[in-house]
Amino acid sequence: MLKFRHIATMLVIMLMTAVSASAQKNIEAALAALTKKYPDARITYSEYRTPKTHKLERVTQVISMSDQDEYNKLLRALEADAAESVRFTKVTGVVTVKFEDDGKVSTYSLLKSATGPIAGQTSNKKHGDWMLSITIRNEDD
Repeated sequence: MLKFRHIATMLVIMLMTAVSASAQKNIEAALAALTKKYPDARITYSEYRTPKTHKLERVTQVISMSDQDEYNKLLRALEADAAESVRFTKVTGVVTVKFEDDGKVSTYSLLKSATGPIAGQTSNKKHGDWMLSITIRNEDD
């Protein structure tokens, strides 16, 4: 299971790199550091393929943790790369950044739990529960 998570994480990072090496450099660096520091992080990976051709259309990865320092690093990375995005939205507990480049759309949503632990995790009062959703899809979807 750990190998699958590591492979899935690396696949998404490679896809992100293919989308735009410069626009998301801070986000990519923060994610690479996070997955290196926490190789057993709770990661959910899914992909959507077209029914007829089985062409990969969309990849989604959700990372959930309780480490406040990692949340802060990702938040700073999202804010730093926002100038290169096509959309940046920040409301209480949710930051979303969207990039469009070379026919691909990448959306990053960082969510901070206000009510308790994220499903499947135990709460740690010293840290805040949060999750990052990454979706990469073809622009025409």
